[in-house]
Amino acid sequence: MTTNEMALYRGPEQITDEYWKQRRVADEPTGLSISERAYHQMHFRARQIEVMEVGTEPSEWFGRIAAKLWGFMEYSDNWDSYGAKRPDKKAIDRALNIMLDLSEYDVPEPSVGPTSQGGIQIEWHTKGFDLELEILASLQLGASFKDQMTGEEWDQDICNDMKLLIKAFKILSERH
Repeated sequence: MTTNEMALYRGPEQITDEYWKQRRVADEPTGLSISERAYHQMHFRARQIEVMEVGTEPSEWFGRIAAKLWGFMEYSDNWDSYGAKRPDKKAIDRALNIMLDLSEYDVPEPSVGPTSQGGIQIEWHTKGFDLELEILASLQLGASFKDQMTGEEWDQDICNDMKLLIKAFKILSERH
């Protein structure tokens, strides 16, 4: 899949809160605590993204990752008590786009987490394969790859050329 053929995705900031309020009224259970309600709303949004996404079928773990990423939007500055910046909504949206864009590859569920600089970290470590993506608040994408079986290793800033990343996902898919 070329970057021009990447899946279309409508991110959470492109859909207003009013839209979600109207869409979830009938679907939302009542009597929930604030945290239970937030969890439910994130899962609702993840289901909506899976329905709205065009082009490829999201990985079976996409909804869980989407919910976790959206949960990072609730963080405030200093979330780690060491001065970390609040995760940037655009970085979260880019992380979701990357997950959708690469859904055609059968890869295991990644680990995701916020970075102290307001970005998002996405990682896979399995069977001698290590791939780490860091999406900075500036939306730059950095990737670090190491294949212990072949000795191939690289650290790269990924602009719009996803060839290295796609190659890494093909290897991960083969080993999964």
